[in-house]
Amino acid sequence: MRIVATIEARLNSKRLPKKHLYKINGKLIINILIERLKKIKSLTKIVLSTTNNKIDDELVKIAKKNRIGFYRGSEDNVLERVTKSARKYSADAILQTSGDCPLIDYSLVNHQIEMFKLNNPDVSTPYWFNFPGGVCAPIIKVSALQKSLKNSKTTSDYEHVTNYIFNNQKKFKILYFLATNSLKHPNIEFILDTYDDFLFLKKIMKFDTQNNFTTTQLIDICKKKKILRKKKIIRKNKDRKRFIMKSL
Repeated sequence: MRIVATIEARLNSKRLPKKHLYKINGKLIINILIERLKKIKSLTKIVLSTTNNKIDDELVKIAKKNRIGFYRGSEDNVLERVTKSARKYSADAILQTSGDCPLIDYSLVNHQIEMFKLNNPDVSTPYWFNFPGGVCAPIIKVSALQKSLKNSKTTSDYEHVTNYIFNNQKKFKILYFLATNSLKHPNIEFILDTYDDFLFLKKIMKFDTQNNFTTTQLIDICKKKKILRKKKIIRKNKDRKRFIMKSL
């Protein structure tokens, strides 16, 4: 099975423009993510999925320098952009990552891919409000992406790759990836969205100059060094939550 990691990234973010070019420990944020993805041995390819905007030429240069693939498409229709990124590199499934989540845990994802191959779902996703934010990501079959793209109708469906899937869960086989008790810290978020997030990640990465900390080590640093924790923004969806509880 060809599993390709797609990296959704663009430089014209309104809250923190060019955030993927910020540096921590002398490394670009986007390069921190790429380094971690290269440690996931089950991946066939890593592909930057960016926009046609001229500002994102810089991201394409970085992709070429790192010898990873790239695809450029619509800024607003992210679902189409990611689906076409996957098809360009003949993927059977994707690991849907974001440039906003540089500290993805390669050890967790290796295990998640094993479970995905064993159970053969349409989607394997971290269970909501379970893991710290940003340490793992959905694995999605390309056939599920294509089905979503064909049937999507709303702006949210096009802006968010998994929106159609999770609002139509009965149409897909979904495998929930659950955290062990030691990893259940949904109040911690390793996601880059604002400048405060950048300062938080910088404090954490000060102790990980080799860029290889696992989720357990990241949580331990937060506790031992008493680094300010970022709380997740919980988006309420009663129907979705009720369906999840029934599925479990």
